[in-house]
Amino acid sequence: MHVLLTYLQGIASTQPGHSALLQLADMSASLTRQGVRVTILTGGFDEQVPQRFGRNFVRLQAPLLRVIPMSRLHEMRHEALLQCNLSLLATMISLRRRGIKADLVHSVGWESALASGLFCQMMGLPLVCTLEDAIWEREPWMADPTLAYPRYIERWIIRHCHRLVCPDQYMQKKIQDLFLVREEDLAVVPPFPERITPHEEGETRFQGRAKKILFVDSPGPRSGVADVLQACSQLAAGKAQHLQIIMVTSPNSFYGFHARKMIRKLHLADRILFVDQISQRRDQEELYRQASLMVMPGRAHFVGNLVLAAMQNGLPVVAANCGALAELIKDGVNGLKFSFGDRKSLLKAMEMVLYDHELHRQIATEARQKARSWPEVGPLLLRIYREACGHPMRLKRKGGDSDDLLFPEPRSGGGA
Repeated sequence: MHVLLTYLQGIASTQPGHSALLQLADMSASLTRQGVRVTILTGGFDEQVPQRFGRNFVRLQAPLLRVIPMSRLHEMRHEALLQCNLSLLATMISLRRRGIKADLVHSVGWESALASGLFCQMMGLPLVCTLEDAIWEREPWMADPTLAYPRYIERWIIRHCHRLVCPDQYMQKKIQDLFLVREEDLAVVPPFPERITPHEEGETRFQGRAKKILFVDSPGPRSGVADVLQACSQLAAGKAQHLQIIMVTSPNSFYGFHARKMIRKLHLADRILFVDQISQRRDQEELYRQASLMVMPGRAHFVGNLVLAAMQNGLPVVAANCGALAELIKDGVNGLKFSFGDRKSLLKAMEMVLYDHELHRQIATEARQKARSWPEVGPLLLRIYREACGHPMRLKRKGGDSDDLLFPEPRSGGGA
C-alpha cells in the first residue's frame, strides 16, 4: 500500500511547527514498519526537513503564500489557506503525472484537507482526515482569529471524507457533536513518538543550581503563557534565583511579539531562551535532558508527541486539568495537574516538582511506564487505511445521507 501524507504548516504563526515535524516523522516510521510505502507532501519548514524524511519527502511546488505579508495573514487567512491548497494540489497532480501513484491520501490536519479531497475526487481515491485543532475555533472562549475554511468548504470536505481520525477520546466526543458524524466513522488514533534516548532510570535532574522550565506551545490566549511567566517571575524572586525558561516558539510570530512584551514587563528577558522549532530528534533529546519539567498550561492541548516523548524520557509534566491531558495525567502519579488559569495552583505544582526530589523521582518512573504502554500508531492506521480502501463509502451524518450533511450553527465566531 502506498499512502500520501499531506500537511500544510507555516500558514500562520499561531501554532508551532515542531510538534508536526516530529509527528510526521514518527507516523511515517511507524507505517513503514508495517510495510506501508509513505510519501510526505508538506511545506513551510526549514531546509533540514528533506534530510530528515529522506526520499519520501516532497516539498510543495509554487509556494504562493509568499505574496501575502505576515502582518496581514490573519485578515487574509482564507486566501492564504486556499493558495496553499492550490500549491498542494498542483504538487499532487505533478506526482501523478510522473507515475507516482497512491492507494490513499491521509490529510494530517484540517488545513490540507481541501486539496487532498479534490485530488481524491479526481483520482477516485479514498480520503482519511485527521482532525486536531479544527474544533477549537468554535469554542466561545477562543477569541483570536482562526484559519477555518469558509463553512461551505468545510461541508464539502466532510461530505467527501471516508474516515475521520482524532488523537483521543476527548476530541472524539467534541468532533462528534460539532460535525454530527457517527461514532463508527470517527477513529481514535493516539500519537506515538519514536523512542528517544532516555535518561538512565536513576539519573537525577537536581544536579546543579539552575532549574529549567520547558514551555512548548504557541503563546496565544489559550496557551496559558501569561500564567507560566507570572509563576516563573515569582519563582525567580524566591528560591529559584538561577531559573531559566525555554520557550519552544518563534519570538517573531504574531503571539511571540505579545509574549516578549510580557517578558519585558516581568523582567524575565535574561532568563528566556527562545527555540524556534524542534526539527531534529537530537534537538528534542537535548531539550529534555536540560529541562527540569515541562509545563502545559493551556486549554486546547491534545495528547501530542512531545508530551508523550517527555514522559518516555522521565521529564515531569505539569498540565492544566482540561482537554485530553486531563485524561492522560494522573495527578501526583505520572504528572501534576492544576486548574486552568489558577496561577497559585500552577506555582505550587511547579515548586513541588522542582524541589521535592522523591516526588520528582516517582513521577518520572510512573510517566515512563505510562509512555511505554502507549499503543503504536502504525497498526491502528493501517487498519483504518484498509477499511477505507475496501469500503470506499463517504461519511454519513447522524440520521441522514452524506449529501444532506449540514453543520450546526457556530457557537461563536468561526469561519465565514
